[in-house]
Amino acid sequence: MRVLHVHTDLVGGGIERMMTTLAANTRAAGVGICWCPANHLEPPQSEIEALESSGIVLHRIPLPFLSPLYPVRLARVISRVRPDVLHLHGASIGVVGSVVGRLARVPAIVYTEHLEHAQHAGWLRRGRERTAGLPHLTVFVSHRSYQEAVETGPLKSIAERSSVIHNGIDLSPYDVPDDELRRAQIRDELGIPPGTSAIGCVGLLWRAKGQEYLLRAAEQIRRRGRPVIVILVGSGADEPMLRKLTTELATVEAVRFAGWRGDVPRVLGALDIYVQPSVSEGFGLAVVEAAAAELPIVASKVGGIPEIIEDGRDGLLVPPGDPTALAAAIQELIDDPVRAQALAAKARRTAFERFSAEAMAAAYMELYEQLVSVSGRSMADGATCALNI
Repeated sequence: MRVLHVHTDLVGGGIERMMTTLAANTRAAGVGICWCPANHLEPPQSEIEALESSGIVLHRIPLPFLSPLYPVRLARVISRVRPDVLHLHGASIGVVGSVVGRLARVPAIVYTEHLEHAQHAGWLRRGRERTAGLPHLTVFVSHRSYQEAVETGPLKSIAERSSVIHNGIDLSPYDVPDDELRRAQIRDELGIPPGTSAIGCVGLLWRAKGQEYLLRAAEQIRRRGRPVIVILVGSGADEPMLRKLTTELATVEAVRFAGWRGDVPRVLGALDIYVQPSVSEGFGLAVVEAAAAELPIVASKVGGIPEIIEDGRDGLLVPPGDPTALAAAIQELIDDPVRAQALAAKARRTAFERFSAEAMAAAYMELYEQLVSVSGRSMADGATCALNI
């Protein structure tokens, strides 16, 4: 079985991490990833070598995704690879890739919806709704996203061609004993003074991730006399706005913009509390990473996050877009380190029991095999697989 994954980017946010993790853990005869380096920064050579060493073949389309020539180049890659499964990631790729895949007669087309359908731009929602029937299977990364789009939303027609698979992560970097020296080194590298609580998050710097509310919450905590440092790991279009906000809040010295990092497990080891202040979240892969790192977690009660964190058991959930509630929850964990550690320990157990890369890959492989066993033509005629929602 040959599987070709397609996305606009190779490294960065949760979609990229999920795609590369799945590709590396898929039991298939050939696995490839097609991406557009013209859209985003080229990843470090070490990251490319790591992917290639795991058996993944990388296919570059050196054009902006919105180029009218992109579909032609994607069709050429598909013709060259001749995949049994074309796995599309992200709504824009889902629209274009499903059309190209159908024209190329790929036996099985899978589209994974990584965000909540309602959160896409209007033109993209309409595009998805008009092409929703083209993928042979649509996978949602949370039950919440499935319900919002299929059960009560505009995609009811694909209910029999939909499934839910939670994202998973490579847990091996987190299955190591604590190392105080390593923790001290990364805290010193990030400029975290001794005796200061480090709170932070990982993700693209854009409005849906809500980093603005974390900055405002931290400013409230600092006004109460609590020394805190905010670590923002990631890059994105909202970085200038966030930097301007730190100036307005007079918290420039208390915020570290760490940029994109290839060593997220190491950076998480520097934090005291992990915060996911999203206003929209398809799943929340970074929350799973923080749980695996055994960090106390404060997160917004949106999207798939409540399917990872149970409020009061694995962490604390707060309403989205509410910096005061966010500050209160963070303050609660700072003031009660015993409870914070108990929540962190339960979150770690949850991550290891439910969100491994192996479990995710096994679920996708089962679906791939079901789809490939039914020809693309018979699927178009209405044959369906037995899918678990």
